[in-house]
Amino acid sequence: MSNQFDFDNLSEEELIKILDQGGLTNEEFQELVATMKRKGMRGSIMAFDSPDSEESRVAIEYIEYHQKIPQEDYPKMPEEKIKWAKKTLFSEVSIEDKKKAIITLAHVGRLDVYKTLEKYEKNPDPELRIWINMAIQECQSFLKSDILEESVIDVGKVTKDRRKIKEESPGPYLSTIIPGQALPQGCPVKIFYKGEIAKITGKDFEEVIFGGENPVFADVLDFLFHTYPELEKKYPAGVLGFTLNGQPPQTFEPLREGDVVKFKKF
Repeated sequence: MSNQFDFDNLSEEELIKILDQGGLTNEEFQELVATMKRKGMRGSIMAFDSPDSEESRVAIEYIEYHQKIPQEDYPKMPEEKIKWAKKTLFSEVSIEDKKKAIITLAHVGRLDVYKTLEKYEKNPDPELRIWINMAIQECQSFLKSDILEESVIDVGKVTKDRRKIKEESPGPYLSTIIPGQALPQGCPVKIFYKGEIAKITGKDFEEVIFGGENPVFADVLDFLFHTYPELEKKYPAGVLGFTLNGQPPQTFEPLREGDVVKFKKF
């Protein structure tokens, strides 16, 4: 495959810049997305019909609004802000507050957050129909990364109706791409079990070494349920409580050497 760019030798920032500039052929677009995935990048690329359309105008506003979220909140969104955003979406507050809530939740790769966005989508504020469309696509890409255990970059279409978004197009488009995080291989993590969880596992403690270039908290959950399948059968999603170094973790929070995870039943 040939194109005018040597994508593999470009930085993540350079790849995002090329994507945002547009003007790629379909072949170049597909190769660019493939390169981003190889580098561990993830997120959403959303196409629209015309630069002058309402969808385009709102989409640009949505993308630019990301700058209002403090950089320190990425990649880990503080739990108190997640709770605030969930409550705000269904409260009598300003549209500006709801915009902030939507952006906050869009970058949290958790099933409970995805369901919150889907619930709001059923009866959104009219001026936020496109916003919630884009937020769900973003959140969905993070969830897919968790399920597939690989980097996912979704390509969708900006519309008022999410049921019509399945269209892959090389542009024009806007993107919300999160850079990958290269971490050393082999992250030993200490896992502690309490109460009923300890009875099922037969252990109070074990140390697990997670390999790969980008181990994340989701890998701990995957280990737990694959090693002790009876846990998944007995406890549905949301019943198990867990902390990472004493704090509620994000699904895609990077693992570090010496991390401490604690599990218990709510």
